Amino acid sequence: MSLDNYPPGDFGILVINQGAPFSTPLPPRFFIVNDNGKGLSRSRNLAIHHCKTRYMLLCDNDVRLLPGFEQHIQNATETYPNSAAITFKVRTPDGGDFKSYRRYSFPHNKLTACKACSIEIVVDREKIGSVRFDEQFGLGAAYPVGEENIFLSDLLFCRKSVIYWPEYICEHPEFSSGALLDKNAYFLRGKVFFRIFGKKGLVVGTLFWCKKEKFRLNSIPKLAAFFSGYLKGL
Repeated sequence: MSLDNYPPGDFGILVINQGAPFSTPLPPRFFIVNDNGKGLSRSRNLAIHHCKTRYMLLCDNDVRLLPGFEQHIQNATETYPNSAAITFKVRTPDGGDFKSYRRYSFPHNKLTACKACSIEIVVDREKIGSVRFDEQFGLGAAYPVGEENIFLSDLLFCRKSVIYWPEYICEHPEFSSGALLDKNAYFLRGKVFFRIFGKKGLVVGTLFWCKKEKFRLNSIPKLAAFFSGYLKGL
């Protein structure tokens, strides 16, 4: 963990450490929670439980927070005080967009929530109620994808407001393991789409395949893998 990734500011940094106890001395604003378990969703839920502030920014150890990120979060939460979660923009080290973003803010729906990634999310712990990350999903779990999309969709299912705000808050390398959509990834996406959309997930997932694969015949096994993952979620 590089301390250079965290600019000076009046905010605390909660570290969920899974594995060997963390013993490296850290500045006073760092708080360590050692956990014998494993799994990204478990880690996120522990962070929600142990966090002492109302607003919590999800972050990974390869993410660099950008100077002034606190002001962007404050502007967004003041504009949308009833939001349970807000997603922001992430840039790459060369200054480009981590992915395609819209220019204007908008309320998320389940489809747009499927495009969000965890390092974009700021959570209002007072507004999310009992909603937590599904610990069956995410790295280190049975199905190592989709935990942030399921979390946001669960908020929407509970009629919570989830907003997109078009400002950069952090920086991350362009490569993402979530972009590797092989047959196994499509199988896992099938599980995620069933979890989010239920019976409608088969149609939504087919459209997802069409957009990603552009009807290439050699990609049909990926569609079959998606159907397999979806049907095993029934």
